[in-house]
Amino acid sequence: MHDRSRGGVSVPASARNVSSRVERLNGPQLRHALRASLGSLVTVVAPLVLLGASALGAWPVTPALRVSAAVLLATLAAVAIRGIRVPWWQRTLFLLTLGVAGLLVVWLQTLAHG
Repeated sequence: MHDRSRGGVSVPASARNVSSRVERLNGPQLRHALRASLGSLVTVVAPLVLLGASALGAWPVTPALRVSAAVLLATLAAVAIRGIRVPWWQRTLFLLTLGVAGLLVVWLQTLAHG
């Protein structure tokens, strides 16, 4: 994709595509996009607060990292299943699978950076 000038400023093609899509959003679509974006943002707030408290000396770094990882996994799972309409047992199975996958990722990262 080529860059084009918009008012004397070069705008990458990918930014133009995003800009044109945002301009076409109507009320319900815009609300949905904002809700999805804010839901994603909320998932990182609690871990950042916990890590910030550790940086200020409130508690050691290692427990802060472990608790932050657990909180991040829990909030991501909550955001992931928020709008899904499935029976309780499928929701539970999904959450358990997601939790195990998340713990596996954290464990592998710990081994790699050990």
